[in-house]
Amino acid sequence: MAVVARTRALPRTRSALRVTLLATSLAAPLAAVAAQEGGRHAAVVLALPAAPRAAALAEAVTAVGGDESALFYSPAQLATVRRHGASASVERFLASTTLGAAVGATRVAGGVGALGVRSLAYPEAIEMREYEPTGRVLTGGELAVSAGWARALGGVRVGAAATLVRQRVAEASGQALAGDVGIAWTSPEAASGASAACRALAGVTIAGAVQHVGGTLELLGSGSPLPRRARVGVARPIALSPALRLLASADVVQQDGESVRPAGAAELRWQRGRLALDARGGLRRRLHADEALPARTVGAGLGYRAMALDYAYQGYAALGATHRLGVRWAP
Repeated sequence: MAVVARTRALPRTRSALRVTLLATSLAAPLAAVAAQEGGRHAAVVLALPAAPRAAALAEAVTAVGGDESALFYSPAQLATVRRHGASASVERFLASTTLGAAVGATRVAGGVGALGVRSLAYPEAIEMREYEPTGRVLTGGELAVSAGWARALGGVRVGAAATLVRQRVAEASGQALAGDVGIAWTSPEAASGASAACRALAGVTIAGAVQHVGGTLELLGSGSPLPRRARVGVARPIALSPALRLLASADVVQQDGESVRPAGAAELRWQRGRLALDARGGLRRRLHADEALPARTVGAGLGYRAMALDYAYQGYAALGATHRLGVRWAP
């Protein structure tokens, strides 16, 4: 869908994202979602879901490991990737934008290294001069490229990641560099004859991360900080039967200028041989009554051998719903 953009008198606002929205004349929906994710910050792509599994779990995934998308949430959990892994996902986001991500991880240098990319493509805009179309099509978007590495040191996992984020509106562009650090620990399995408390805590993972620590993104003469976040999470797997496993997780996330946002999620997996089925759901707190960010999320997964398909549904209140689809390879 094309929208109309006027090239004269582009306003210089505090938020680089608001500059983008005004420059391309996008309607209110994307602006509203940007406000939910921290409207005072640039590079909204860093604050949006980066994988269908994480989206379905309301992003309560700081302590949830096992796949390469940890690069975008909790770099220390990259160390839980067994050998190799790669995934890609995409969704038609709000206001005719397209949100996507791809990431791969492998064992390297005594740990696990990962490389990933996230993108948010704005809809095309037809340039207008003196209220007349010129026939020129304007484009824009955001691109974030991340590289990370994690290693297990005894019973503790540590990791770090660096991200280069770039935002473009027609010929104007800006970029910034950010860094993430994380730490995670998993309690050992309970020994035979251990107390009930020890058995209850066996396999519990506690993890924390600080994200998007960096400079300011300058665009069209306006500078805005990146959406810095601190997050802490806990997760525990529970074996319900030989074929059925439940993974419960909870997170608290603090973003600059916002209140603490708690979230909780559960993933139920049935596995028989090489076939696996997943059902996922999450809940998170809305910080105010008219916030569009989904309070409830659901999703599912289907895996066979080394391949898996994942899906997540997110309802953004009056702004509409999004459907995230992804594919993952993990030999």
